[in-house]
Amino acid sequence: MNKGGAYSFLAGELNEYPSAGYDAVLALVDAPPRKREVWLEGESIVIETCVTWENEKRRTPRVEATAYGPNCFHLERLEEVMILGPE
Repeated sequence: MNKGGAYSFLAGELNEYPSAGYDAVLALVDAPPRKREVWLEGESIVIETCVTWENEKRRTPRVEATAYGPNCFHLERLEEVMILGPE
């Protein structure tokens, strides 16, 4: 997996959440992860995105995006996180 390309893709995924608005992100907290397969530079990778709480206070959502590479011999994984505070 090309980590530079995957990182750019994950950053783009994460940047969609702040523009959706705080209330829209709250509606996704603890929902099942969103999984999709994408082609990145000729490779099939799986992108998984989920929203959970950052801490016990339940005011700060944490958005986690993970790219899983196509290699079957060892785990190729890249993970990025965005913490969103209330407006």
